[in-house]
Order: sequence, then structure tokens, then C-alpha cells
Amino acid sequence: MAQNQQRKHSKLGEVVRAYAPLGFITFGGPQAHIALFHDYFIEKFKWVSPKVFSELFSIASALPGPASTQMAYAFALLYAGPVGGAVSFLMWTLPVALIMAAAAIGVSYLPEQLPLVVLKIENGLTSSAIGLTALAAYKLGTKINVDPLTQILGFISAAVAINYSAAWLFPVLMIFGGLVTYLEHYYTTWRARRSEAKAFITPAAVAVAEDETGAAAAPADEEARPSQIATEVVSNRAEEEEDEHIEFSYSSKIGLAVLGIWLVLLVIAIVLKTVPGIPLPLNIFGTFYFVGSIIFGGGPVVVPLLKDYTVSVGWLTDREFLIGFALINSAPGPQFNFSAFLGGLALRSLGWGGSIAGSILAHIGIFLPGLLLMSAIIPLWTEFRKKKYIQVIFRGMGASAVGLVFAAVYLLWSKAVNDVNNANNALSISQFPLYVAIVGFSFLSVGFLKFPSYGAVLVGGLVGLIEWAVVSRQ
Repeated sequence: MAQNQQRKHSKLGEVVRAYAPLGFITFGGPQAHIALFHDYFIEKFKWVSPKVFSELFSIASALPGPASTQMAYAFALLYAGPVGGAVSFLMWTLPVALIMAAAAIGVSYLPEQLPLVVLKIENGLTSSAIGLTALAAYKLGTKINVDPLTQILGFISAAVAINYSAAWLFPVLMIFGGLVTYLEHYYTTWRARRSEAKAFITPAAVAVAEDETGAAAAPADEEARPSQIATEVVSNRAEEEEDEHIEFSYSSKIGLAVLGIWLVLLVIAIVLKTVPGIPLPLNIFGTFYFVGSIIFGGGPVVVPLLKDYTVSVGWLTDREFLIGFALINSAPGPQFNFSAFLGGLALRSLGWGGSIAGSILAHIGIFLPGLLLMSAIIPLWTEFRKKKYIQVIFRGMGASAVGLVFAAVYLLWSKAVNDVNNANNALSISQFPLYVAIVGFSFLSVGFLKFPSYGAVLVGGLVGLIEWAVVSRQ
């Protein structure tokens, strides 16, 4: 008993050590976060294998809510149980959430346009994040998309995500990938059985053939060979898909109960959001819980929806929203931390205490659905992931997910740099050779020279700072 308690404390300590820097260095948006997680939890801490990482990425991409936060939570949940998951979530979101809550209190003192030094540092940090994202895409692609079908699925996913944007796009691409590999597996199995049926020769037929030729008929072997090949393909793929056994701290029945809690809270949130006369604090929680339950696609999708749900009802002004938006884009961690800023302004009429309460309600409200859903799915996943059809489906989902990481490299590249002359405009990094060099440095140093990923991020920020110092002297 004491030994088990010691192990739990040891694992919690490892969670704290692993997540302590993440809330401060994860710039660049969800896909850049995934890139950093790849470096941390596969290569540095070795908490998960590339295959498990891919499966969790597929699950997070297919669920509503902030995908990178759900992945960060899932790693610790698997490694150290629910307490470890809760600790990881707080360490991942709290640093920037506190800053955004403080900003909500002091919003009247903030400038409409961020200082040039902040913009330059952000550009450098984002450039490093793009390099890390490209590295994650390369590594995941070489480990997961290893045959023609998964490579084609990755290409389709990337091509669609680059050319089209919609809230439902990510889960649809995940489902499409899983369906394709399931149908391919079904067809391969059917062909193998059909070949076996054609190759089957009865003992009587063998005897007749031996009487006539003095040897067993050669066509039997010729017919059997396709069956053997097809069977070997299926068998080899099954061996490749073998992975470590995952023990989890609670059962799938508890997972289903958690799913029920998410659903009940969603119904309550809809009531709190829509029924007139509901107290404002409850209205805030209901609104943000509802948003966290229906959003697919992360920050780029959630921001316009939050604007509609907060500015249009008079909780804050357009100018205040834009100030908070500029701040969250300059900050590390998930963009859903924006909720702490919006909730703080929504309850500012009650003073500092009201602002703090509003930040807490909004922050919990928007993140809770995604955490509940991941908590519900993980035990079901650990129980059923070894089943053949689940493995086959995850093969396609993982391939599509890798395509999304490749798409993220292009999308980040095309709108990575702040336009200092127009706060609402973002420029392609290709127009800035210095930032292109930072991308290359990040990719090369972390991927091939064993430089730590957080070091590459800090170098990017430092280069941005040096650029500002040079520009300001001219």
C-alpha cells in the first residue's frame, strides 16, 4: 500500500516536471502544440509510443473542444490517473489564464495596438513553432503513413484542409480515413478467403491427379499462393499493429457515466444560456460550456463564435474583444484561454471579485466539456483498441490526422507574421528571410542535432527581440 502511494506521488512529480514549462513555451497554435508534445511525450519522457500518440491525436481531432488541451490531458491521464490529468490541465492552462484574467481587470489601461517589441517577439516565436510543426509532420508521416493507402489518405486530408475550412471538417476527415481503411481491410480479407476457396482441393481430387501424373497437381500450389500472400499481408499488418498493453485506472462503465454527466451538463447549459432571467454568473457558465461542447476545429473556429456570444449581448465592446484577441494570439498555450478574459469582463460590474469569478466560470465552462469527453473515451479506447476492426479504423484516422499536421505547416506559414502597419492583417513568412531561417533552425536543431524544443522556441523569441532592437535604432 505504501509502495503504491509512493509510486503515485512519484508519477505526480513527473507530471509536474513534464508540464511545468509547457504553459510558457507552447506558441503557435494547436498544431504547434502537437509538435511539441511529440518531442516531449514520445522522445523525451517516452510516456507513449508513436502509435498511441497517433490514436490519441485522432480521438482529440474527432472530438469537440480544444484538441491540444485534450491531448495534454490524455497523456497525464494515462500516465498518472485522474489526479495527474487534473494537475496537467492546471499547469497547461493556468499561467496564461491568470494573465488573461488580470488583463480583464486592467483592460481600460491596455493599448489598442500592442507594442512593436511584442509583435517582433511573437513573430520569432511563431517561426520556431512552424519549424517544430514541420518536424512533427515529418516524423509522424514516416512512422504512421508507411504504405500507399495511408499516404494517399494523408495527402487527401492535407489537400482538403488547405483548401477548405469548416467547423465539421476535422471529424469528417477522421471518419473518412477510418472508413477507407476498414473497407480496404474488409476487401483484403474477402480476397484472401476467396483465394483459399479456389485453391481448396479434396483428397479424392489429389489422388486422381497423382494417379494420372505421378505427382500432386501443380495448379493447386499456384492457386494457393495468392491466398498465402494475402494471409501473410494481413498477418504482417497485424504484427505491425501490435502495441504495448495499456492499463487504465478506471473502467469503461465509469467512462460511460462520465459521458452521461457531459450530456446532462450540456442540457443544463442550454437552459442557462437561453432561458430569460437566469442570473448572469450561471448564464456565463452555460454559454461557455455550450461553446466548448459544440466547437470542432479549435481556436480559429471558437473566436468568431465567442465574439457573437459575448459582444452581441453587451458583455464587452468590439474594442475590448480585439484587445483580448491580440493578447491571446501573443500568448502561449491554448487559445481557449481567451475565455478567462471574456468572462472577467462579463462580470466586471461586480468589481474585482466579480471579474475573478467570471474568469473562473468561463474558463471552467469552456474547457470542462472537452475534458469530460476525453475522460469518457479513454477507458473505452483502452478496452477496445486491441480489437482488429478498431486497429484498422485507427490506421486510417491516424493517417488523416497526419495530413492535418502537414496542412497546418502550410496554413501557419501563409499567415504567420504580424503586419506592423495593419493589426488585422497577417503576412506569409516567405516574405521575411530572417523568419524562414528561424523555421529551418528549429527543424534542423531539434530534429537532427538533439537541441531541446523549448530551446528552439526561446531562440526564436530572442531573434525577434534582436530584430526589434535593430529596427528601433534605424
